Amino acid sequence: MGARMSVCKAHGVRCSSCHSDHNLEIEAVVTVTLYPDGAVHEGGDVYWNENSSIYCSDCHHGGTVHEFQLAAETFRPRRKMRIIGSSVRGT
Repeated sequence: MGARMSVCKAHGVRCSSCHSDHNLEIEAVVTVTLYPDGAVHEGGDVYWNENSSIYCSDCHHGGTVHEFQLAAETFRPRRKMRIIGSSVRGT
């Protein structure tokens, strides 16, 4: 099994508050078939755009897809630091 791709790499979104890129919920548009006892999504496309609502289940922050796209573009992970002797060097 290959390495798991992150949501950020696959869809270009990351929470603009906690920077998580998983447990994100997007308000999307789908086509369903209506029946007397309910509706069924038979597959097909799922649509959203930069104005769609998005919610992070990790920190309970919500916004637009555009805001979460900007967070993904500007996010810079913290560098891990290690102490060597009496000096600190980035890895």
